[in-house]
Amino acid sequence: MKFCEFSNLKIMKKITAILLILTAYFANGQDTHYQTQQFGTRSALLGGAVVGGVRDNTALFYNPGSLGFIDTAMVSINANLYKVENIKILNAVGEQADFKTANFVTVPLLIAGMLPSKNPRLKWGYGLGGPMHFTFNGNGRVDGPYSIVNDAESPGEENYTGQAQVKTKSNETLAGLGLGYRLNKNWSVGLTNQITIRSVEYTNVVLSRFYLNNQDLDLVSSNIWKSTKYNHWRYAAKFGIAYTNKNWDMGLTLTTPSVTIYGKGNVSSDITANDILFNGVRRDIYANDSQEKLKTNYKAPLKIGSGINFRSGKSVIGISGEYCGSVEVYDVITAKPGAFVRPPELAPNFGSENYLKVKSAAKSVLNLAIGYEYKLKETMSLMFGLRTDNSWYDSTIQSQIGIKPEITTWDIYHFSGGVSIVKGRTTISLGLLLGVGGDNDYYQGNNLDEPSEGNFLQGLTTITEAKYSSFGALVGFSFNFKKF
Repeated sequence: MKFCEFSNLKIMKKITAILLILTAYFANGQDTHYQTQQFGTRSALLGGAVVGGVRDNTALFYNPGSLGFIDTAMVSINANLYKVENIKILNAVGEQADFKTANFVTVPLLIAGMLPSKNPRLKWGYGLGGPMHFTFNGNGRVDGPYSIVNDAESPGEENYTGQAQVKTKSNETLAGLGLGYRLNKNWSVGLTNQITIRSVEYTNVVLSRFYLNNQDLDLVSSNIWKSTKYNHWRYAAKFGIAYTNKNWDMGLTLTTPSVTIYGKGNVSSDITANDILFNGVRRDIYANDSQEKLKTNYKAPLKIGSGINFRSGKSVIGISGEYCGSVEVYDVITAKPGAFVRPPELAPNFGSENYLKVKSAAKSVLNLAIGYEYKLKETMSLMFGLRTDNSWYDSTIQSQIGIKPEITTWDIYHFSGGVSIVKGRTTISLGLLLGVGGDNDYYQGNNLDEPSEGNFLQGLTTITEAKYSSFGALVGFSFNFKKF
């Protein structure tokens, strides 16, 4: 390698290192989806339909078996997605009390590169991506007359005010180190060691109050607050096999269930009720506990993927699919036993270990993608993609006691299209992406309509509707070094 090429490589590595740090802060996605973001610009424009025919460093995450077919030292310096995302949960806490959020985000899809090897059949790759970053801040308010108290004690309807807020922020950063080995000109196998760092911050607050219609205008109120903050490091191995011939490329992958490396988290809750009717007597009640540095155990399931790509003339069409297994209801965080309700005799069997657990679960899902590429000329290609992004949210968790931070339940359909231009060793990609989704059976986490003192001034939760949409522009840049 010449000195100037060596210097350029050092500069590229420095830039890559800086972008690695930034990736964790600017990724975007949904908190119960596996496929919200794609890795790399070409793969993103093709909807991720590249499991069978990926031939760049995104093979590290799509199919490490294809690493053995890569013959160019490539560094993806930047692959940014500029995206506007909108979420609306209709009647989130009551009639005409919606949750809405809109975010503008910048998403680095992948920072990755290839490492040289003395063995021409053995290829090493490294990469860092941001598959998920979800931010939601919803507020809802109900204000009006409701019949809450028996008329014998408080004649007429009470003037009730209720307010709810849900704030959640979830991040995942995925680091991979992989190797591929080309068995012959048609077959290659590979393995990627994946480490995923997940961090979650979640807070749910409900404030309710009204005056009794009596001579003293006694104030009845209820405040419910619960939160969790945790991080978790997990490991999974992704195995891949790839086949290629003149017109066909095929691939098969298997990702193991995750193994916990490290994790710590905090849980907190405070429930306060003033002058509320409890077992026929008006009294003050509170429950409170906060526990820190508890072990976390987040689980990711077994995944099986496959894909096929067919080349004919100037066209390439690809189809890929991935099945993700289920995970039964489990505790991400288990709180230590302790007094929660005060005075304890009101609920002697209801301690912190019951209420402060952080729960999760995942149903099995199947995601599919189809992509089409047409080469306009030797240095320019058009690409289009369509893929599903189904939520793994398991509704059985609704009946569980504890803190449940995941809130997205909707399936999403992603559409993409753009152009890739090659100039010398540089590849520039430009494209547009659209995502739409919704859930007509969204389960309310809080409901302030028809409040009841027996439910700490909340109503009965019911089914409502949620809507999702996103629009983004993609800008990608890759630089190819000399062939291995």
